[in-house]
Amino acid sequence: MNTPTSVSDILNQIPNPCCICQEPIKKPVAVLECNHILHFNCAIGFFAIDGNITCLVKNCQNRIKNIEAVEEDIGDLAEALKPGNTPKGFLLLYENIDQAEKLLARSERNVIRTKKEVILSYYQFGKADAEKLNELLNISIPLCTAQNKIVADVKKLLPSGTSVNVIKRRIATARKIYDIFSTIGRIRSNESEISAHQ
Repeated sequence: MNTPTSVSDILNQIPNPCCICQEPIKKPVAVLECNHILHFNCAIGFFAIDGNITCLVKNCQNRIKNIEAVEEDIGDLAEALKPGNTPKGFLLLYENIDQAEKLLARSERNVIRTKKEVILSYYQFGKADAEKLNELLNISIPLCTAQNKIVADVKKLLPSGTSVNVIKRRIATARKIYDIFSTIGRIRSNESEISAHQ
């Protein structure tokens, strides 16, 4: 689908209500990268505050990295862009840029925060996995058996339809993240000890 290029193109693509609030789209709107259109304020609330990064339109699920703001009111924008109304049109378009930059900044902060939470969760899971694995190895359980026991224990806690392969992949990712960050922690600890002795 092509990106809307004019106000009439945008107006022609808004037969459906906003997919968030279900009200007709007649006030400030946002155009998502997948060209779905919704209210600008709904987009701010859904994508920036909640940290969601996928389109919520049924069967779309596109990852949203950028939201294009379209002016306050489609009717006002159409009027502002008529010949002879150029200063007002530029003002409205400038305000759109300002709104879009603010939305982008909030979205980027939320995405960064979410990524940090994911990494921290993997690290904590990896740490718990390493501790449990050491505990099992200390009672002379073979490594492969110990790892399979951890997978089985985790599977018991999850919904019955959860795939063992998904669990194994997540555990492997958690182990890698834990190994990386615990190594970094040891390096920093050694560096601080060396600098303290100098």
